[in-house]
Amino acid sequence: AAGLAPAAELAEGTTKFSDVAAGEWYTGHINVAAGKGLLSGFPDGTFRPNEKVTQAQAVTMIVKALGWGVVVDQTGTWPANYITKASELRLFKKAVETNSELVTRGNVAIYCYNALTAQTWDVTESTDGKLTSSKDDTATILEKYFSDFVNDRNVMKLVEGATVYATPITDPTLGTSQIVLNGGAIDS
Repeated sequence: AAGLAPAAELAEGTTKFSDVAAGEWYTGHINVAAGKGLLSGFPDGTFRPNEKVTQAQAVTMIVKALGWGVVVDQTGTWPANYITKASELRLFKKAVETNSELVTRGNVAIYCYNALTAQTWDVTESTDGKLTSSKDDTATILEKYFSDFVNDRNVMKLVEGATVYATPITDPTLGTSQIVLNGGAIDS
């Protein structure tokens, strides 16, 4: 969702985490996310790639991808500070409430979708090595990394209330309020 997939392809290989094998398909994603400060792994130097992800871990990575990490780290205690900021950014809008601290793939997709139009912050490093942050009034993740989809060429506009231009198809397996994108049915 942060537009880092091309960088992840170039970053494949070994990671700094002792429990991640060099040949795994996800090493590039881990390396880029760790390099951008979106994740840090566990204090024992592991990543635990087969462990389930909690809601707090998921929203922490997304809030950091939006550039808010430096600001949020200075307020409150983890994970409450990140959950509060995620709520303020409306990342939970239309997510399915669960009684588990684990996050579902569906909710992660919703959080990422909502993050596309959330307010971002820019983090810069000053000459003395200190990080500073400021509100980025000009961009959302959608505008920064996916501007080719947000245009006036009638391709597709990935924002709420969007119009999708497509060739009509007849498919008896679809409900009356469904469309197909990349082979998967989506309710309207």
